[in-house]
Amino acid sequence: MLDALAGSLLHVGTEHPDALWIAAVGVATFAAGLGAGLLARGRRDDATTDAKAES
Repeated sequence: MLDALAGSLLHVGTEHPDALWIAAVGVATFAAGLGAGLLARGRRDDATTDAKAES
């Protein structure tokens, strides 16, 4: 019984035929979100610096 429970808890779906594509899309989406966040942060910092310089 414990073996069956451990097997079901450790199941991550690697038998799925498209697991590689699912993982690749997940990593690409994370990277795109990280890049967009860094870009927005950089633009916000630039705008704040410009506003302080004009004051």
